[in-house]
Amino acid sequence: MVERKKQTPIVLNLSPIWKRGVARLIDFILISIIIRVFSILVIDQFIAMLSASNRTTGFFYFGSIAMFVKFFINGIYEFYFLTTTGQTFGKKALGLTVLSTQGTIIRFDGAIKRIIIGVIPLEFIACFFTSKKQCLHDIFADTVVVDKPESI
Repeated sequence: MVERKKQTPIVLNLSPIWKRGVARLIDFILISIIIRVFSILVIDQFIAMLSASNRTTGFFYFGSIAMFVKFFINGIYEFYFLTTTGQTFGKKALGLTVLSTQGTIIRFDGAIKRIIIGVIPLEFIACFFTSKKQCLHDIFADTVVVDKPESI
């Protein structure tokens, strides 16, 4: 006879809102450093070429390019880490993970929804009013942020 081990259910503890905020701040600082390095190496040189004759145009290009690069790098960063481990560096530092409401690592579509909805200003305010502490990006992507369970 084969004896089956009882599987104990995983208890998911919703993360406090302050922890999510601090994790976001850590990620913001990390992304800002990456963007600044990229800016120094690539964008500044490109802008210098464009703005040799017109400084105002150069600043316009710089702002447009910098914003695009920021969204692109942030999107890649979030997408990669959330679909592989459920944790960005900020979340990992604070022991948080993003899971689907079924308790699994989020998939492609959930990550894309979180990233797209995440650019809406003040979308995080919803987490103060929902029972699962979900921001709008969590609601649309069907995800929750929890203290990382031992078995995941």
